[in-house]
Amino acid sequence: MERQHMSTLAWIFGAPSLAATLCLTTAALWDYHIWVGLSLLVLLFLIVGVYLRGLITEQNLRVYRFDHQTETPLDQYGEPRLWRPDMQENPHRQ
Repeated sequence: MERQHMSTLAWIFGAPSLAATLCLTTAALWDYHIWVGLSLLVLLFLIVGVYLRGLITEQNLRVYRFDHQTETPLDQYGEPRLWRPDMQENPHRQ
């Protein structure tokens, strides 16, 4: 399955399950509802933090840091003057 479909399925099944679990936990531990609420809030922040940390990868950061004009000098036609081993010439350029 594609990543988009997996994400949609996770939301379809995860959100109602999470809501039911939250309601049952709060009802069962009503005497400690402040602690339960704080614990769930901390857990939510941890989950969001781990998710955001997964989005910030070295490749994504390199896209923002990489300055093509200084790190890959271009000639007047926009072609690189220096070819790194992982670069190849654009076959569609005239």
